[in-house]
Amino acid sequence: MAELIVHRASKLGILRSYAVLIDGQRRGRIRWRATERFVVPDGPVTVQARIDWAGSPVWHGHAGSEPTQVTISTGDPVLGTVFQDRMLVLHQDGHPLTAEQQHLVEQGNSAVRWFGVLLLASVLFFVALFISLTTHHPALVGLAALLYAVAVGVGLGVFIRSRLAASRDRPSVQA
Repeated sequence: MAELIVHRASKLGILRSYAVLIDGQRRGRIRWRATERFVVPDGPVTVQARIDWAGSPVWHGHAGSEPTQVTISTGDPVLGTVFQDRMLVLHQDGHPLTAEQQHLVEQGNSAVRWFGVLLLASVLFFVALFISLTTHHPALVGLAALLYAVAVGVGLGVFIRSRLAASRDRPSVQA
């Protein structure tokens, strides 16, 4: 028997756990920044991480006498809503990412940053709205709405620009 170590570094869905499928069977769940150990038979092994309807592509590897370490990273949440295997990325520790994996990780990181900016803008808007309603200063509502619109516009601009840049840099798939 061999040991498979799965580490979750993904920033996506930090409050939720991912299902870990080994050789097509659900073998457990993994929380944010957690590491889980699984006993698997020696030889070829497949691993997949799932969250709701989406997840990662199936990772194909080999389990032997040394523990096999696999990391779950954030993939592309936008593509993940359309394609079921692009939300997360699995890669073996100590091995370089493929061009496709690197592309998905970069897209995931830009989406997480954009979501963080949008969340911060939303919090600031609601704080300004609450203050304006309690102090009866309607000008604060207009200012808060303007700041929110600017933050959303900047966030969308950064997100679209990063997607366009990544699509230009994306390696072509050769048959």
